[in-house]
Amino acid sequence: MISFDAVSKTFGSTEVLHEVSFEVPAGSIVSLVGPNGSGKSTLLRILLELETATSGQALFDGQSYSGFSASASVGIALDTMVPHPSRRAVDQLWWIAAAKGLPKEVCLEKLSEVGLGNVSKRRIKGFSLGMKQRLRIATALLTDPSVLILDEPVNGLDPEGILWLRVLLQDFAASGGTVLITSHLMNELEQLASSFVFLRKGIVVEQLERQELRGKYASLEEAYFRINPARNER
Repeated sequence: MISFDAVSKTFGSTEVLHEVSFEVPAGSIVSLVGPNGSGKSTLLRILLELETATSGQALFDGQSYSGFSASASVGIALDTMVPHPSRRAVDQLWWIAAAKGLPKEVCLEKLSEVGLGNVSKRRIKGFSLGMKQRLRIATALLTDPSVLILDEPVNGLDPEGILWLRVLLQDFAASGGTVLITSHLMNELEQLASSFVFLRKGIVVEQLERQELRGKYASLEEAYFRINPARNER
């Protein structure tokens, strides 16, 4: 389980997160929903110890990321993770796998799992945006993690790829995995996630299970615009 307990973050005089608290239980897919600048990426970075919270804490089963990842694996695919364009796909994964003591065969297995098995020796600079996204997901799956942290994983995927990712993540959660995800694609999030945490200006303004969402709003898109009426918010 992932837990955020009164997480706040201030940059200079600007508070970008204010006492954010919620949980991501094992076996669930929880989506962070909010406009650009609402604090979603900062929250993920604090969870992964890429940023330090001003106050509060973000934990995996009661442990910090560095403590938890030593005993259980966390798979990460952030929108800012850019693979080296001159590397072949298999070499990009092998560069990471070698540091974790994994054999090269695992890299080929994961590339096949995400639909890139037939282009494993192609250089990444020749990949489409969707292929690069699949490579990021292969990187996240490399260690057979129990937790996935995914920032905009649907970007660049075609309809077939979106369906593939939905099935993959739902199967992962059904087997007991924990997923925390962000995306701007409301229609896909509504089908994928089991619950939604709405952020606005760094504050949790609503938390809804999927059934609660459908009972209160016509769609996730309607919920988004009702909760975030200022369209010019950054």
